[in-house]
Formats: sequence, structure tokens, C-alpha cells
Amino acid sequence: MKAKVKQFIERQKDNSSSTGIIKADTPAPIKLTSVKHAKRLLSRMVYQMQTGEISGQFAKDLAYLLTVYIQLFNQAEMQERIEKLEKAQNEK
Repeated sequence: MKAKVKQFIERQKDNSSSTGIIKADTPAPIKLTSVKHAKRLLSRMVYQMQTGEISGQFAKDLAYLLTVYIQLFNQAEMQERIEKLEKAQNEK
């Protein structure tokens, strides 16, 4: 997974100008803090792939990372729910 993140960063560098500044037409990055943000990023990625802005392999790599993120998010949410239920059960 670290290799995928490294490839993503390298591709972002390749998309920037020679001065290291991100091009003006590059959309702002989406900070992932919820599944809603992952959905927004996936929608953007599908559009960019359709318009040829990103390659299929890049989209595949990012989709993999999004899948892992969503799985971790769901597991953390489930663990939080279980802990709340256990706490409520122990208080009875």
C-alpha cells in the first residue's frame, strides 16, 4: 500500500509545473474524513478518467485506496457502535 501512495505522490508531482507549483486548472485535493468525501473523490475521478485527465491505471490505484479507506472507516464505525452497546449493557 505504501508503494501505491508513493506512486500517487509521484504522479501528482509529474502533474505540477517545473517550479513545483500545482497548475491552476488542477482541482483542490479532497481531504478524506468521511465516506461522503470518498464518494466525492470517486465521482471526480470517474469524470477525470472519462475526459482523459487521468489514466485508467491511476484511477484503478486511487479506487483501491478509496476501497481500503472505506473499509477502515466502516470498521471503526462498527467498533464504536459495539463499544457503546457494551457500555450501555454494563451500566444495567
